[in-house]
Amino acid sequence: KPKQWYQRRVRELMGAIGDCGINIQEGITFPQFVDVVLLEQGDSYDVYEELMSGFTAMDIDRSGKITVDSLKKLSEKLDEDLTVVELEDMIKEADTSGNGEVSHREFLNVMLKTNLFRGTTANLKHTD
Repeated sequence: KPKQWYQRRVRELMGAIGDCGINIQEGITFPQFVDVVLLEQGDSYDVYEELMSGFTAMDIDRSGKITVDSLKKLSEKLDEDLTVVELEDMIKEADTSGNGEVSHREFLNVMLKTNLFRGTTANLKHTD
């Protein structure tokens, strides 16, 4: 039975990948993978847009990375009293590459892993 379940699930996932317009023979990028996962979970584009909106709000200098400096600026805009150590800990939590910055991919990974994103980015959209 486990093998049948696995084979059925693989067929379903391949169908979902095709539904997203992805040619699996060409490979799949991380954002495409996230699209497929979110599509399978439902509310796919709303969740992805919410996540990316949150990332964009935290990427103050539009560098494509979230840094301690960008979090500091954001926390000041939101009148949050966070220490540099707390901000560094936040970066370390998501920074799997160890470069001291959080990329789109790392941000998506930590947000999807923690499931903290639902409804939390609404306040961030208005900080620009």
